[in-house]
Amino acid sequence: MSKEIIDKGQIFTVSINGEDYIADVKSDGNVQVNVNGKVYIATVSAGGEVSNIVENMAEKIQGETISAPLAGDICKVCVVSGESVSAGKVLLILEAMKMETEIKAPRDLLVGDINVKEGESVSAGDALLTI
Repeated sequence: MSKEIIDKGQIFTVSINGEDYIADVKSDGNVQVNVNGKVYIATVSAGGEVSNIVENMAEKIQGETISAPLAGDICKVCVVSGESVSAGKVLLILEAMKMETEIKAPRDLLVGDINVKEGESVSAGDALLTI
């Protein structure tokens, strides 16, 4: 993942993998990041680095991908987009050579896009869903 932060005083631009996120630091210490019309807000605590907060927010907004650990067929999708899940919850079940592999949430998270359907074949490394 390539990252660049441009500090222009009260306005920060965070570029992650070529996608720019604009953050506006308000006088009350709040940081607002506007992405596709949706505003995300964080508060800068005393001694906090605004650039670190903006970078973390942009990474969370962009989302991470959970990929298939091996080739196989999706036998069950256990979550829906937008669902909040706890660490360890089974997200998907992948079947390969008559063996089922549970794909679990690595931490508490919010499910983003689900890129597969039950019965679909996937290759190792294919993006299954975003979080």
